[in-house]
Amino acid sequence: MVMSATRHFLMTLAVLVAVAAPHLASAEVQGTGSTSAAAPAALGGGARGGAVRGATRGASRGVPRGAPRGRGTGPGLRGASGVPSQKVSGAVPPLKTATSQKLDAELEGKMGDLTLERKGPAESDVATVQIIGRLLACTSPEARATVAKELVTKVSELGVGGLETLNVMDKLSNALDEVGKIGHKRAGALVALDEILTVFGTSAEPWTLELLSKVLDSVGHKAADVRTPATSVANRMFDLLSDQAVRLVLPAVIFSLSL
Repeated sequence: MVMSATRHFLMTLAVLVAVAAPHLASAEVQGTGSTSAAAPAALGGGARGGAVRGATRGASRGVPRGAPRGRGTGPGLRGASGVPSQKVSGAVPPLKTATSQKLDAELEGKMGDLTLERKGPAESDVATVQIIGRLLACTSPEARATVAKELVTKVSELGVGGLETLNVMDKLSNALDEVGKIGHKRAGALVALDEILTVFGTSAEPWTLELLSKVLDSVGHKAADVRTPATSVANRMFDLLSDQAVRLVLPAVIFSLSL
């Protein structure tokens, strides 16, 4: 019977707290942070009333009296994701141990030794630009052949990947877009392509095939200085064509036939 009476008392107290909590919260919002004058009297007043008010405030907010208040679903300790909140009032960051401080010092020292510098164009790139400039300015087949060998020698210093690293193919592609009857730039780019294919062979295919349509277009150029190297480059491209690249060249071939 004692246990039954105790449970009954606790249930009654819980009901009273639940009923009084909204009124106390409303009174606190309307006032200056304290309950109205009627609330202490209804709850007993004095120190006892203050204790009850503290308990009801905690119950209405889900925060025990004296516990740190944070944002989240729990008593101010965890957020919605279950991760401890970083905004808990009065939270003290964990102290670093001697080992962690030593590791931080070592990491800082290693990071301090690393310097990131934004470097300008490499010397080989500047030299390549100058070589291509001279190549596209040549007016005779002999001069073009000589400068084209110089260009390929410069690229060979980096291997076939130098065609991309030194931005060679983009410059040759732009030269193949030259319009007009003379076509010195076109002729220089075609002679360079011929030399590239001669030296690197099929390994240069990933970079040279993208220019196939422009090469085929140059085959019908009015100037013999353009037609001759264009025909040589086209024949060499198809002689070196790998099985995997057949489907890539068909659109360019079909397009050239429609012109």
